[in-house]
Amino acid sequence: MRPVAGKPSQKFESVARVFPILGWLPSYESEWLRADVIAGLTLWGILVPEAIAYAAMAGAPPEADASEPDRGVRDSHVLDVGISLGLR
Repeated sequence: MRPVAGKPSQKFESVARVFPILGWLPSYESEWLRADVIAGLTLWGILVPEAIAYAAMAGAPPEADASEPDRGVRDSHVLDVGISLGLR
């Protein structure tokens, strides 16, 4: 059975479910790139110091996130919830 023109194959759809960027990247417009880079740098500039501050509040050294990146991100979200609930 041949794929219908304009319709992605079943194999492509399966891969696109794992890598969603494949679904939207072909329609990405280059004019958006500057705004997206600015937005990414802005978020980075806010979230990195926030994560360091939360680590300091929890009594962990700031470099703890660098040695175990997965654990640091996961624990920082748990800490966000705990602080917002007043559990500290």
